[in-house]
Amino acid sequence: MKIAIDPGHGGEDSGATYGGLDESKLVLDIALRARELLEPHVEVMMTRESDVFIPLMDRCKMANEAEVSAYVSLHLNAASSSSVKGWETFSCLGTTLGDILAECLAARHAEAYPTQKARGVKEASLYVLRHTHAPAALHEFCFLSNEEEAIWASHVETRQAFAQSLSLGILDYCGISIDQEAPELTLEQRVERIERELNLV
Repeated sequence: MKIAIDPGHGGEDSGATYGGLDESKLVLDIALRARELLEPHVEVMMTRESDVFIPLMDRCKMANEAEVSAYVSLHLNAASSSSVKGWETFSCLGTTLGDILAECLAARHAEAYPTQKARGVKEASLYVLRHTHAPAALHEFCFLSNEEEAIWASHVETRQAFAQSLSLGILDYCGISIDQEAPELTLEQRVERIERELNLV
């Protein structure tokens, strides 16, 4: 089974911003972490692996040509009012398999963050949801325009937890059950992870 993970925005399109934080960079980090968690169980196709701009049409084309089983677009939200907060997940208009995918993502996020405001699962006529052949969903982890949630998302631990809940939601959709306890890392893996966190690699 092949899953497309699409970190939103990129390059000159930073998406939402707050105090030097760019949505494009944060969701890329979440996506790369999710890929690491998913790869032992499913094949992962990334629409981008660095901070570059990829047009929406090209993102959909990549996923369609790869014949993925599901397409998940990752975002951090923004609103004109800084008081708005919470998570929400979108699927395409009408009844589609994307509805099930969105529900799986939403359920795992709500389970992981029961105190975060739940804005729910909604339908929207978003380009990537309309133009991917596979079931598609777009997940907004929080509002970067909200100071509290922006600071929360800035922490590595938060983004790792986002990746964890996202991965579990994707695996739920795929019908794959895994042991919640993470396998023990080898010494080499521990060193590699530390170097990555310190931007040494």
